Amino acid sequence: YCLDYPGVNQHIIIYDNANDTGGTPLTQKPGMFNNLLSSYVFEGWFKMDVVPGNGDDPVGILSKWEATAVPADDRGVKLTVEWSVGLAKAVLIFRTQTGDAGDTIEYEFDNPSGIEPSTWYYFAVVRDLSGTVTPSDGPRYHFFFHEDGTAVEDITNDTSGVLSVFGTETQVTNVNLIFGAEHYYDGGATIGHYLNGKNFNFRAFKTYRTTTQIANARNLII
Repeated sequence: YCLDYPGVNQHIIIYDNANDTGGTPLTQKPGMFNNLLSSYVFEGWFKMDVVPGNGDDPVGILSKWEATAVPADDRGVKLTVEWSVGLAKAVLIFRTQTGDAGDTIEYEFDNPSGIEPSTWYYFAVVRDLSGTVTPSDGPRYHFFFHEDGTAVEDITNDTSGVLSVFGTETQVTNVNLIFGAEHYYDGGATIGHYLNGKNFNFRAFKTYRTTTQIANARNLII
């Protein structure tokens, strides 16, 4: 499905099993996505009508993030589009912070022109605990990025794709997975930085998926 977001007060919620106080729609069930410590995959297409510039807030693509007053104590995963001062362009950034305080994995999807309006981008983030690595080594993360159907980055088995989480990981609870916005702290945990644009075929898997499975499903309509 292709969803259109106006950039104000609209996002999609996939409930955590401990956080469905707003009621459970018939199309959703508690616990659809509530484990960030196992293997998982986030993937989908998005197009932005408005891209953040220098000094603008980031824009949330997806988020399951426990925002606190102390950033080092935050937990979760998020994917945002942000302006990079150093690169002088808007870039797509994946972050996950589930380890000891301050242990953050951050990966910047890079392409020559950055994120531009009216262009379709595909991303996939894979957390791999499928047996190719051991938990003591930390999970392996794989990243895929396409611009208008052309591969820009496919980091799979290269050592640069191995990012370890140090220390003991902590599960993120009581926080919903959302599409089209992000969780952040502004005097309290809040949701905002809304997407002005579209997303298409956003999917979240609670299992590992191979490079072949991702490639074969990239252009399939849900």
